[in-house]
Amino acid sequence: MERLKYPRPQFIRKKWLDLNGTWQFAFDDDNLGIHNKKYLKNEFYDMNIEVPFSYYTKNSGLNIKDHHHIIWYKKDLELEINKEKRYILYFGAVDYQCDIYVDDQHIYTHIGGHTPFEVDLTDYIKDKFSLVIRCVDYNLTTQPIGKQSWKEDNFLCW
Repeated sequence: MERLKYPRPQFIRKKWLDLNGTWQFAFDDDNLGIHNKKYLKNEFYDMNIEVPFSYYTKNSGLNIKDHHHIIWYKKDLELEINKEKRYILYFGAVDYQCDIYVDDQHIYTHIGGHTPFEVDLTDYIKDKFSLVIRCVDYNLTTQPIGKQSWKEDNFLCW
């Protein structure tokens, strides 16, 4: 699928990295990834997914309609680190709670599936590292939901 490579062309920067594309992916219905840092092991991830698409969609490469409360993404990255630059990771939104790890270190938690956020990775990354994202969404009626839901048919947003 042909996609615009920069999300806001009017703000294009000379140096930026598009993290859309193939990531390692796993469902974690029993919440085992966090224990003994299983999320760091490649064998924990039994699928690949095309980001930025939800695993519910055909474009993700998965098209799985079952709901899973905890999911993991992992991508190994190599960068030429410039000590004079800051490295900011930006998300348009992640539903609903999102935990960010660099290698084996938890560095950030964001709650709110409808709000963008950014994380400064500068102090945590090196030339080669693993970026790991853990998403938790129990579909509670106390949290806002959007067009992605746990029901097969669209029914509402709040």
